[in-house]
Amino acid sequence: MDSVEIMRNTKSFAIIGASAKEESYGFKLVKNLIDAGYVVYPMNPKYPKIYGINTFQFFSDLPDSPNNIVLAMSLANNLIALEQIEANCNSYIWFPPECWNDEIIAKAKDKNLKFLKDVCPIGTYLLLNFSSEIK
Repeated sequence: MDSVEIMRNTKSFAIIGASAKEESYGFKLVKNLIDAGYVVYPMNPKYPKIYGINTFQFFSDLPDSPNNIVLAMSLANNLIALEQIEANCNSYIWFPPECWNDEIIAKAKDKNLKFLKDVCPIGTYLLLNFSSEIK
């Protein structure tokens, strides 16, 4: 399934590396996905809330299993976070541009995860909703 179909057919995102810093990619993901109507679970132990939403530290803390998990941190931290994701996890794992390398992709394949690399959920949402207006 491609990224546009995933966005069309899923409703929730866990954002690992969510941030309360408005200039950061982690904040923009949370804000834009919430504003677009998705259920968002910001994950970062540094902040109690991000964009008015309570944050979570562990997957076990989430009220529901997310349809999508976005790893939006440095390569080293994304590799560590990937260790927390169970093998054969049913969520789609998103590795936005600059958030993956060959080692991370090999680990995702070893864990038999469904993943997208070099794709941003914000850009995909724009394609889904405004592609007919873009010429």
